[in-house]
Amino acid sequence: VLEGRDLPANDWAGTSDPYVQLFYDQCTYSTRTLFNSQQPLWNETFVFLENPSLLTRTVRLAVRDHGVADKTEALGVATLNLDMALEATIQVRRQCCTDGAQLGVCADRER
Repeated sequence: VLEGRDLPANDWAGTSDPYVQLFYDQCTYSTRTLFNSQQPLWNETFVFLENPSLLTRTVRLAVRDHGVADKTEALGVATLNLDMALEATIQVRRQCCTDGAQLGVCADRER
């Protein structure tokens, strides 16, 4: 997750406190919250373990505005189909686990 651009101002102060939630294979991952930013730069990498039983490998992303008392507002959503992504943007990594090596994928953009 690299950055957000021109996010709407949802706070009373005219800014947002954005973070991104990623949903993959019944798991949820989150970036850190960047306070008072409409141009957030997260530059965070997430690695997803390969699940051969999935019909399609999709990651759903939701950009949210962190609010007061844990109330959040949606700023936008997107879906990334890893099967349709260019090979140059997907890094394949092996991770060793106690039950053997498992294959993981990481969506990454070259700068």
